[in-house]
Amino acid sequence: MFRLCEDKKLIIEVFYDYFKIKKYGSVKKYIKQRYVIFKNKGYETLFLDINMWKTFSTLKKEEILKNFYKTSYTSNEYLLKI
Repeated sequence: MFRLCEDKKLIIEVFYDYFKIKKYGSVKKYIKQRYVIFKNKGYETLFLDINMWKTFSTLKKEEILKNFYKTSYTSNEYLLKI
């Protein structure tokens, strides 16, 4: 997990889906649970599946991170847009 910037409360959580499915039953359940925890503390969170992240080009990665910072998407909305 990474905490970004000083002016916004943003977190990027990078995960490997195998362990999330094994422990939580699905990636969606994991994201929902973690989203609530961070949201209650005032954070916006970007969840990144490491396998999916590896497939993106450098330009796509930069675009995702810039958009997340600029707009502070909620994690569920942003994950569905990737």
